[in-house]
Amino acid sequence: MMLRSLILSFTLIYTLPVFAFDHNFGLWKRVVTKYVDYSTVPATVDYLGIKNNRLDFTENLQEMVKVTEAEYKAFTVDQRKAFILNLYGAIAIKAVLDQIDGKTLPKSIKDASRILNDIFDKKIFKLFDKKRSLNYIENELAEEFKTDFKFMVAFACTAKSCPPPGYYTAESLTKTLNEVMKSFLSYDKNANYTMETNKFVACDYFEPREKYMKYSKEYSSLKDFLIRNAPISELLKDKALKNENSLDLDFTKMDWSLSAKPAQ
Repeated sequence: MMLRSLILSFTLIYTLPVFAFDHNFGLWKRVVTKYVDYSTVPATVDYLGIKNNRLDFTENLQEMVKVTEAEYKAFTVDQRKAFILNLYGAIAIKAVLDQIDGKTLPKSIKDASRILNDIFDKKIFKLFDKKRSLNYIENELAEEFKTDFKFMVAFACTAKSCPPPGYYTAESLTKTLNEVMKSFLSYDKNANYTMETNKFVACDYFEPREKYMKYSKEYSSLKDFLIRNAPISELLKDKALKNENSLDLDFTKMDWSLSAKPAQ
């Protein structure tokens, strides 16, 4: 009887449910739904609201950084993509929250940068048992998906000339990427097309990322990407596509000011 009891005990121990990672990102969904406003151009984030009600935000971040490298590698492709974009958005917001003095917001996430220590290079969180930076997420962790150009430009760095944070899941990845790109490119400082001159002016956020275009399976060029994703009328899209070879593209300085909800 004692042996049977021991066997039963061990069986119960090893069949207890394992708490798997929440690929629905329920906590992050609450943060994005409540504090990111897509109705404004550009989209804004209520950083003070997150700071003053930080529980969901903090618990979400704690759950994400607990993921081991082995667990991450077992995720599906779209689960990894969703994880990367949600993590980047959360860490970038954390970098802003850490700079808030009382009710005073930094003018930009880059306010925390120093001459030899850019905020994007700072190792401000831990993942896979090592201290990591925002550039690690974008330039190393995301590198395996460089054929997906829309994914490679979706990193929410908190500036007005960066895509806004999105709530990504594997199931909603394509839909959310499309919504985020539409919001991002609606801001005329990020992408502006003039029909008379057949010319796009885009922010230089795209310049260092244009290198990924050669791997893209969906777009032939950055001009092709802008034509297909910028919120211009179908008539203008048709004109631009027909005249892509003659379409001019210039870059302008991106707007680094914080994508913050206006003070009430």
